[in-house]
Amino acid sequence: MVPAIQPNLISNTRTLAEHEGWIITAFATILLGHPVPWDLPEYVGLCTGFHLMLGSISFAQVRRQTQIIGIVLNLKTWTIKSLIESAFLATIYDRRVHTVDEVVKHLCFNTVSCTSTTPYYIKLFRLRLERCMNGVGHPLELQSCLEALGTVSEQEFIASANDPLLCANLVLLCGTDSDLRPTQDDWTISFKFFGKHTRDSDIARPLTFRTCFQSIDVHLDRELKEMLLEPVANDSSGTSKFDPWLHNQLVNRDHNTG
Repeated sequence: MVPAIQPNLISNTRTLAEHEGWIITAFATILLGHPVPWDLPEYVGLCTGFHLMLGSISFAQVRRQTQIIGIVLNLKTWTIKSLIESAFLATIYDRRVHTVDEVVKHLCFNTVSCTSTTPYYIKLFRLRLERCMNGVGHPLELQSCLEALGTVSEQEFIASANDPLLCANLVLLCGTDSDLRPTQDDWTISFKFFGKHTRDSDIARPLTFRTCFQSIDVHLDRELKEMLLEPVANDSSGTSKFDPWLHNQLVNRDHNTG
């Protein structure tokens, strides 16, 4: 049955401003879960969050220089045409790792218990760790092991062979449980060393990743000390026992999470 009055014949007295208001309300409901979210604590918190410092740029500075942040922080002036600017906002807030130094400079090394030689072993550990982080891809001697365990497939191993950020990303993931850098400028991943009361065994005690505290426990056992005392090559082409020992734990981090 066809109705006597078709919807397109009903007069619409809605003004352009009213129409725009309805669109804003609809998007606010979809994105923020409330038709008028401007005074909600969650929305105020969202606005405050954009004042976080990211390197030398803060969102407050960007807000003064462009209308894009105004679009996000003041949805009353938001229009559909503004959607094309969202890519720019995402680019500003890129927290991926682009250089090894973006992770290395946030590493710190602390002692929980120590002997007279512990500080020297910490220096050796730091030297070898940074050397590994500046390496490329997975260590070749781990290929068969990683593939047998199903941790890394042959295709993944080959694809990452020339990845200069692989180890840096693994350290970040093990320390923070995320492959994205934290938003705070002063974030750290703390390596905590236990030099006393460590067991002397033929197998070094594994690292313990405590992502809630962004820390990694290191027990300076006899085996680890021997690995740290091995000669270090002048370049990153050669590997030692320490390299696969560390890398294998970074890749299989789920087994070492405390």
